Amino acid sequence: MSKNRVGLNIVAGWNKPEYEALGHNLPADHETRYGYAQEWFDFVRKLWASKEPFNFDGKYWKTVRSYGNPLVEQMPPIINAAGSPQGRAFAIDNVDFLFTPAIDLERSKKEIAELKEQAKKKDKKIDVLTFSHVICRPTEEEAMAEKQRVLDNIDWGATDNLVNLQFAHAHSFPHDLLAQIKESMALGHGGFRKWNSLKKQTIYEHAIRDFKRKKNY
Repeated sequence: MSKNRVGLNIVAGWNKPEYEALGHNLPADHETRYGYAQEWFDFVRKLWASKEPFNFDGKYWKTVRSYGNPLVEQMPPIINAAGSPQGRAFAIDNVDFLFTPAIDLERSKKEIAELKEQAKKKDKKIDVLTFSHVICRPTEEEAMAEKQRVLDNIDWGATDNLVNLQFAHAHSFPHDLLAQIKESMALGHGGFRKWNSLKKQTIYEHAIRDFKRKKNY
């Protein structure tokens, strides 16, 4: 229906209230969480491809005479948001893109290189996506002034609640980075704390232009 203008982001989940809202208990171990995710995605892929109703008898999910329509003619881009070893193994086996925060850029460079090497050993190719919040103003001085204005008016209690909700059960998240991410979450839920290489360039010049060149847009 979307003519391939949609992607699917698979998240095994780590927020206890979200599991409870659906009548499930949050599994304590990553193996069970990704067992759920793998079976669910196996079912979805079969649903997208099967021309006849089928039964699905898994360890975690069971259905009877399931069918989907319209069938998927071309697989959409599949994304997985993960940080644990189990999550990254799931990503290598199943998806096109791993979506992951890049709080510490040096640490992220190492992790991404390791991920791509693991994928290569399985004859797989996987790309990596991340996110960043940009404070955009005509000059760097104005951008820094806006950042300070926001910091001066932050509700730190609300920020603590958000950080605890997002990361209290995310065992794979490096907890030594929680103090760093607190300010980023308060400023706009962004990833990078600082992108020094952009001081003399705009986001368009440094990022969007290069993306278009690589993708031949």
